[in-house]
Amino acid sequence: LIKTASQEALAPGKLEINFEELLKHKEEMEKRRTEEERRQKLEMEKQAFEQLRQEMGEDEINESNEIVSTEYEELLNLKRTGSIQAKNLKSKFEKIKQLTEEEIQKKIEEE
Repeated sequence: LIKTASQEALAPGKLEINFEELLKHKEEMEKRRTEEERRQKLEMEKQAFEQLRQEMGEDEINESNEIVSTEYEELLNLKRTGSIQAKNLKSKFEKIKQLTEEEIQKKIEEE
């Protein structure tokens, strides 16, 4: 028997292979499409940011940098004082823990 091209394409094994190939191709196309959309979105965001930056002007950017640097210095100072306060609290808690352990020992000895 001679099979025609349409009959060969419908053979069970080939149908399964064709379906898998079509599925892979569809997934690849979907992946490419989403990647292209991400690239376009990122490019649009970059252009919008650059436009806003140019509209702001250099003076405003410098002012904001000065504000950020002073706020950063304040945060560093708070961090230093905060770590000192944390150390003080830690030592206080250690003292409390020691006192409670001593009180527990006294109660045990009394009983």
